[in-house]
Amino acid sequence: MQLHDGAQAVAIEGAQTIAIVGSEAITYDEVMAGAKVWLDNNKDRVPDHKLQAAIREQMQKRLKPHIETMLVYCDARNTIPEEHFPRIEENIAKHFETHVVKKLMKNTKAGSRRELDEKMHQAGTSLAREKKAFIKRSLAQQWGHEQTKSDQEIAYDEMMEYYRGHLSDFEHPARARWEELLVRFSKYPSNAEAKAAIVELGNMVIAGAPFADVARRFSGGTTAEEGGQRDWTSKGVLVSEELDRAIFGLPVGQLSQIIKTDSGFHIIRVIERTEAGRTPFVDAQVEIREKIRQQRTLQAQNDYVNRLKKDIPVWTIFDEEGGQERISGRPGYPRR
Repeated sequence: MQLHDGAQAVAIEGAQTIAIVGSEAITYDEVMAGAKVWLDNNKDRVPDHKLQAAIREQMQKRLKPHIETMLVYCDARNTIPEEHFPRIEENIAKHFETHVVKKLMKNTKAGSRRELDEKMHQAGTSLAREKKAFIKRSLAQQWGHEQTKSDQEIAYDEMMEYYRGHLSDFEHPARARWEELLVRFSKYPSNAEAKAAIVELGNMVIAGAPFADVARRFSGGTTAEEGGQRDWTSKGVLVSEELDRAIFGLPVGQLSQIIKTDSGFHIIRVIERTEAGRTPFVDAQVEIREKIRQQRTLQAQNDYVNRLKKDIPVWTIFDEEGGQERISGRPGYPRR
């Protein structure tokens, strides 16, 4: 594999180098380790001639953020005094050992560090590789944040302009929180018996039994254990038009009549409801300020990375004619 300047690409940890950013190599294993599940799920379903194209697409998609991270990492290495690096990397490594390893062991249900490393090898990576990548990634994130952060004040006029240009974002449909009692047809020999059961539940509430207690004991609804309470529901999202009409037509706090749907008989009560409308500017300012800040940050990050691309050489395997053919075998399993 030849670079544009004629230098020979080097292998890292026995894996093929698929990109070089400055002096930093990115290997196939680093980019595709996280895709092993995808590869395992698809390698036997997709014909070989299509699998190679799918793998190439996956690799290109996953390679892009790796390249951007390495660009920022290279900028940090080129700017921060060399004598400071051992301390910086040591601090990040401590965080990896005390927090990341613990989380990885929990997620993989590994009983020891050795078992964790074995599980990671099975997933196409290793603890050492993940630690090295974590140090570089964390340093790049910290450095990139320092280079793109902005304390510039967001003016009132700018927020108002954003609000007027994104009015649809601040529109909201009517929504309601409600509670239900449900008797399912599938639990009774006949609809008549199911209806008798829902009448009995409704009478319990009318007689003074707490709605939540009746729901927990007798309701067949999915939220019975929560006392039949349903979270905020927007108008028009329910499959049942009958329930939708009741939720958005029934006075708040009033017990409904028996409602029949495809699944069974319901009795509902609306706990709280807000009508459709638009969030006024005065109430939306905190959200608008955050959205503008996010836009500025994203733009600053893009500008920063684009500047780095002009200064730091980037080569990928896809730059070469016939690069696809260089990805041999059935990838997803580290080449040793």
